[in-house]
Amino acid sequence: MEPIITLAGVTRHPPTARNPIVNHLSLALYPGEILVLLGPSGSGKTTTLRLIAGLEIPDHGEITIRGVSAYKNGHTAPPEARRVGMVFQDYALFPHMTVTDNIRFALHAYPKHEQLARITEALRLVGLTALGDRFPHQLSGGQQQRVAIARALAPEPPVILLDEPFSNLDSQSRDHVRSELRTILRNANTSAIIVTHDQQEALAIADRIALLHEGVLHQIGTPEMLFTQPNTRFAAAFMGQADFLPVVHTDTILSSELGTLQIHTPTNAHPSTQVSVLLRYDDIEFQPATDGNAIIRERTYEGAYYHYRLQLANGQFISGKKNHESVFPVGCQVRVRYRATHPLVCFVGEQAWGNATPLPLTTVM
Repeated sequence: MEPIITLAGVTRHPPTARNPIVNHLSLALYPGEILVLLGPSGSGKTTTLRLIAGLEIPDHGEITIRGVSAYKNGHTAPPEARRVGMVFQDYALFPHMTVTDNIRFALHAYPKHEQLARITEALRLVGLTALGDRFPHQLSGGQQQRVAIARALAPEPPVILLDEPFSNLDSQSRDHVRSELRTILRNANTSAIIVTHDQQEALAIADRIALLHEGVLHQIGTPEMLFTQPNTRFAAAFMGQADFLPVVHTDTILSSELGTLQIHTPTNAHPSTQVSVLLRYDDIEFQPATDGNAIIRERTYEGAYYHYRLQLANGQFISGKKNHESVFPVGCQVRVRYRATHPLVCFVGEQAWGNATPLPLTTVM
C-alpha cells in the first residue's frame, strides 16, 4: 500500500533556536489511517503538522503528498496546492459567520451548486444538519469542534490535520467527542494526523502512534506496541505509569527484590551490565505480611482504585493499585510479588534490552 504522506529526513531548525525543533524526522501516513503525533510540550508535534500543511518550510528533507513533492531541495508547494484539511487548536471559526458560511469559506473555488451539496454532506457527516443557521457563540465546545472538522472535510481532502483537537473540551465531553471523531473520519474515508500530548487520547484513537521527544522520533507503532514494548525508557515512562526495578543478571536469570525472571530474548550483555525491568500497576500484587519485603509509604484515592507507593527493602519505590475491597494503611508492611505472567521489558541504560518472564515462586534459583 502506497503512503498518502511521506516525510524523509525532515528537519526544522530556526536560526533563533539552539536545537532543531524537528530533527531528521521520517514517517509515513497510509490510506484510511489515523496517525497520532504524541509527545510532551516542545517535542515538535505541532511544527511537524505545520510543515506538512505548508505553513512552515523545512530546512532539510523531503515531504511527499499523494506521490507529489510538497517540499524538496528548497522547492515548496503552497498550502492551497497540498489538498490537506486543517483543524486548528482553537478551531478558528469566524464569529460573524453562520455554521454554513464557515464551511462555505473552504469551498470558494467550487461552483455555488456544488458548494451547497458539499456543505450538506459535511454537516451530515458531523451530525449538525439542523444547526447550519447558528453562529459559533450559540454552539457548545464540542459542536464548534465539529464545525471545524466539517469545514476541513468539505473539500474532500484525502488527509486532515488536527492540532490538539480535544484540548478545549472538559473531560466528560472529551471522551464522547473522541469516539465521534473516529467515526466521522471512518465514514468520510479520510486519513488523519492528530497532535496530542495526552497518552490516553493517543491510545484510544490512534491506529499508530509516533512518539516524539525534543524533535526526535523515539518510536512508531500501534498503541499496544508502544505501551507493552517500548524501546526506550522515555517511551516506557511517557506511555503510562512506569517503575524501573534494578535486577541482577546471571546467565539466563534475572534476580530482584520481587523474585526471579527468565530471560527469553537472546542478549549479548555482560553479566555485570546494570539491567532494570519495567513494572506497571498491573504487573505486581501485594498483601499485608509481617515478613513483608515492602512498606506502604503513600496511599492516594483515585475513585475506582487506591494508588499505593511501596518502598522496598533496598529503598526503591514502586507503584501498585487496589480496588475498594482492599484498603491498607500507610506504614503497613506488605509482601510484593510479580503478578504478571507475560514477558516484561528489560532495559540497559536508556534502551530496551530484551524480555523476561517472572518465574513461579517455587522455582529454585
